[in-house]
Amino acid sequence: MLKVSHLERTYPAQPGGAAVQALKSVSLSVEQGDIFSLLGPSGCGKTTMLQCIAGLETPDAGRIVIGGETVYSRDERIHLPANERGLGMVFQSYAIWPHMSVAENVAFPLLQRGRNPGREQIARRVDDALAMVELAGYGNRSATQLSGGQQQRIALARALVHKPRLLLLDEPLSNLDAKLRDTMRIELRRLIKSIGITAIFVTHDQVEAMGMSDRVALMRAGKVIQVGTSKEIYLNPHSAFAADFMGSGNLVACTISDVDNDRAVTTTPFGQIQAKVAAGLRAGDDAILVIRPNAPIIHTQPVDAQGDLAQIPGNVSSVTFLGEKIEVRVCLSGGYDFVVTMNTFEAPVEGQKVYLTLPAERCIVVHKDHPVSSAARSVDLEGLAA
Repeated sequence: MLKVSHLERTYPAQPGGAAVQALKSVSLSVEQGDIFSLLGPSGCGKTTMLQCIAGLETPDAGRIVIGGETVYSRDERIHLPANERGLGMVFQSYAIWPHMSVAENVAFPLLQRGRNPGREQIARRVDDALAMVELAGYGNRSATQLSGGQQQRIALARALVHKPRLLLLDEPLSNLDAKLRDTMRIELRRLIKSIGITAIFVTHDQVEAMGMSDRVALMRAGKVIQVGTSKEIYLNPHSAFAADFMGSGNLVACTISDVDNDRAVTTTPFGQIQAKVAAGLRAGDDAILVIRPNAPIIHTQPVDAQGDLAQIPGNVSSVTFLGEKIEVRVCLSGGYDFVVTMNTFEAPVEGQKVYLTLPAERCIVVHKDHPVSSAARSVDLEGLAA
């Protein structure tokens, strides 16, 4: 449905500054009917990518193909205007006009596309779009009478009323409160899937990306560094950055002692630990061992650790109640702080000695780089630069 090849975009230098290369030969493809997320921190290039697809930004090089039609190619000198690309877009601010009724907001694209279908057909298509987002009967209301969630739906109805071949969403949930955001994430995915339209979803929130997407492109510094399903990237990140950004985790500097197929033996401050291994790593490499907070199993007594099961003793330094889960911080040898999550009915107490068992299939060794998240980590990450 969408294919982007070697896309580049550089913003010229401003007075006193340097040029900014927002996209660095980015390539990706999106299948028909997929919800595909562009995920990454601020400044990684995801919004620039979306705007280039929409025709709101002009790339410096590369090619964009939508539904088999080339809409941009530097080499072929093709640049289709935004209004001719057959796209719908939901902006971060929703861009709902307060002086218009709900129906007038939704009808706006039909009146501006230069092919006015007539009053009766416009009314019918507006009604269909409102029904699609479960707002039938709201057409005569003022846009200012809508809640945040309703405005989000109106913006979606307006993006869909002209039956676009591709839907673009630029952080459409960021203006909602936390509870409504969770509800609308589920509702938005259901609506998009029920329509069967292909969608590109931009977000910096990994929970949104995991909850919304069929596939995710994780971006960093103008490049796509990993593409896959949310589960694939979460459980099998390629690098420390991917592991750190795609969910919380304990990141431990280690050295690979041995590699056998997809398993590695690592030497860490806590002894040798077996784990899955990312492609390209070899014995002798310095790397990062990633252990998700829900991976360790806490025991109050030593267990018989055999095979690929590691066991690490420690002391509980804090227990934090977070509702559906409890966060336990365990102080390991050398003063390292390890974060473990548990269900709310099995928590140890502060000061208690515990033993963490680590099944190899729950841990993974990845390439080291600079993680950028401010999330808590179990070890001092100084020296992680490749």
